Amino acid sequence: MGTRRWREEGWRRLRALAAGMLLGLAATPAAALELKLATLAPEGSSWMARLRQADAEIREATGGRVGLRLFGGGVMGDDVSVLRKMRIGQLHGGIFTAGSLAALSPELELYSLPFLFRSHAEVARVRARFDGELLGGLAAHGLEGIGIAGGGFAYVMSREPVRAVADLEGRKVWMPAGDPLAGAVMKAVLAATSGITVVPLPLGDVYAALQTGLVDTVATSAIGAIVLRWNAAVRYLTDVPLLYVYAVLVVDRKALARIAAADRGRVVEALRRAFADIDRGNVEEEARAREALRAQGVSFVTPEPEELRRWRELGRTARALLIRTGGVDPARVAHLEQALAELRGEGR
Repeated sequence: MGTRRWREEGWRRLRALAAGMLLGLAATPAAALELKLATLAPEGSSWMARLRQADAEIREATGGRVGLRLFGGGVMGDDVSVLRKMRIGQLHGGIFTAGSLAALSPELELYSLPFLFRSHAEVARVRARFDGELLGGLAAHGLEGIGIAGGGFAYVMSREPVRAVADLEGRKVWMPAGDPLAGAVMKAVLAATSGITVVPLPLGDVYAALQTGLVDTVATSAIGAIVLRWNAAVRYLTDVPLLYVYAVLVVDRKALARIAAADRGRVVEALRRAFADIDRGNVEEEARAREALRAQGVSFVTPEPEELRRWRELGRTARALLIRTGGVDPARVAHLEQALAELRGEGR
């Protein structure tokens, strides 16, 4: 009898507990579905601040049903690591350099072709025509291309002045490890001059290499030089845009598909607005970074007109090499160069 009473009492308690849990679930909003995005942009940067603002906008627009979980400062690893984590579902998206996505969608590197652009005005007008086309190529790989954000132009920076291509002789020049575009530029440089020591290194090892003298010449943007602290180890900037630096925000389409259709549109739109704001802000930020470099004692070197022609010829050689090796689609390159020629009022 005692056992029966204990069993009945136990069932009553279980039913009461289950009812309480159901009431609690009904009273508590469902947890937000969070898109996990990773970036190398450090905490406290303008990029992270704008992305956190996008998170707040998304949560408000979706009534708390969707949000972002942001991993800044490279805590999820480099671009290769982030792509791998996206494939296994540990992450849902990230901000990548164009070169990191080139294996999936080679056309994304078109804007990075050496000595292609001469000003931000050219970049803006060309991107207005081509951004959608370049981002659209990611769809075939299950990725949604949200937007492109420029990081300014990369320039040659060095311990000793580099006014001419020949001035690179005897220099220890950093080359990004595993970057076909950088490899093509370096081959063109080596064909034009001799005595260069090429030092392939991942990005994270360059600061130490500059400090120890393993490397004395690099290429990066003004913003990058300050963020990466390379400005403390270089004295000169060759004021000729080497190539356009930019990043791409992508999200896994499978992750987006798990969001209700109405909310999905709000999420994508908020991310696009945020990345467009970052893109616009970077033009002003680059100008400030250039002035900061000057204030810190970096001298800006301008080549003579004849030397400038040699630098640009170097770019044409590198682009031709990339085409020959299958690194870029020749038809797309021709289309882009034609658009630039029209903007400049040049004949082909």
